[in-house]
Amino acid sequence: MHTTRRSRLGLVVLWALALPGAGLLLGSAPPQPRVPLTRGKVIDAETSEPVQGAIVFVARTAGAPTDKAPRSEPYVVETAEDGSFSLFYRRQPPFTLEVFAPRRYPPQRILVTSVSEPLTVTLDPGPGLEVTVLDRHGQPREAVVTFIMGELDHHFTPAAVTRGGRVVQRALTPGLYTVTASALDSAMKVQSPTWFLPQHVMVLTHGVLPIVFKEAVGGATVKLRLPEEGGALTLLVPGSIPPLRRLWDLRSLEHLELPSEKLGSEATWFHVPEGRATLIHVGSTDPMKRGRPIHVEELDIPASGTVSRELHPVWRQFDVESP
Repeated sequence: MHTTRRSRLGLVVLWALALPGAGLLLGSAPPQPRVPLTRGKVIDAETSEPVQGAIVFVARTAGAPTDKAPRSEPYVVETAEDGSFSLFYRRQPPFTLEVFAPRRYPPQRILVTSVSEPLTVTLDPGPGLEVTVLDRHGQPREAVVTFIMGELDHHFTPAAVTRGGRVVQRALTPGLYTVTASALDSAMKVQSPTWFLPQHVMVLTHGVLPIVFKEAVGGATVKLRLPEEGGALTLLVPGSIPPLRRLWDLRSLEHLELPSEKLGSEATWFHVPEGRATLIHVGSTDPMKRGRPIHVEELDIPASGTVSRELHPVWRQFDVESP
């Protein structure tokens, strides 16, 4: 197809309009630079020390216009060693900043009404737990500590490793937690056969609550012979549990299991506390049915001695894909 000079000129103009700064080519007003939104500093509410590594970003709020413009300047920044930050945003105040530091400070929102002066953001580390882990001789043990909120609808806080047998975890949401500790071999950094029983603790709205893990001693031993066909999972957890409804419930219960050794068709649990304990045994998948067969029963555990028994499952179908 023959292209005329006029059509070629039109194509050049369209191409020029697509270039950065095209407005200058056509004599229009230059684009306005983005306003540097706020320069500021983040400090700790308790110590007034600068907070390094805090995340600062413009929060989306109800009714706020959607910003679809290219983001060539940082809308999300991290505070420097001195707690300072500089963030750029294309809209004028008012808008809302959100500031937090993972595992150290819960999110806090700040309404910005002016960018003429630097901001000072004060972060409260919030409630927490101070965990001490000791061996049977009262000596500090290095361990992995996990904080699990709720019963079966668990919210996991990433595990923390104790240093010198102690770790402080802040920024916890108030509520009931199950805290677990797994000892580490100081050289290999792997789980050792030193066992600690899970603890239940209520995190309050403020303050740091101390809890102490001591190496498990005493209690009963539970020995269980499993069916010959085996199974996918066998757990023994202290106390009673709510009804199981979904696969995530089982994965959550694994964090609460009592110290155990499992070999072939035999499972043994050590230092089982006196009272009720719940046994969960999940069978292998039946290809003709949806989900898995599951057996759940409660055991009465004595104060000491050994409980030996053979498991005869009473199966019910467990839908592993249910929400």
